[in-house]
Amino acid sequence: MGRKKLNIMIIDGNNEDLKLLCNEIPRYSERHRFEFRTRVASHGKAGLQIVSSLLGTPDQIDIILFDISTTRQEDLDALERLSSIALTEKMFVFLMSNNLDDDILCIAKANRAIAIEKKPNSQYKIDLVIDRMVSVCTEITTESYVLDC
Repeated sequence: MGRKKLNIMIIDGNNEDLKLLCNEIPRYSERHRFEFRTRVASHGKAGLQIVSSLLGTPDQIDIILFDISTTRQEDLDALERLSSIALTEKMFVFLMSNNLDDDILCIAKANRAIAIEKKPNSQYKIDLVIDRMVSVCTEITTESYVLDC
């Protein structure tokens, strides 16, 4: 049985974090039964355009990792649209934030997303983000597991 392919959209305005995620995710492909393919965008609107353009194709996005800025209305608008697409297309949205305060937790819950804490430029936190993502994906693909956000 081959490895399940998971297409990941990473939306992050911090180039260093993007580099870390893009370098780390393939390592997890080697350790897990998933083959991760990543695409990147620097902000929500660009990420939304890429996700929308891939709908219905073999490269359709399965997982969105979004480092959202709660002060950017454009990011909040993109998240609302992405969460709507995710619900219809059975995608998973992970919101990455440096601080999981009440604002980000409410935004995550309202948009059926999974909030994950991360710190910028920290290998340890990047590993935690990927571990959490892999954990959720493993639970979902190994049984009929419904994530209640």
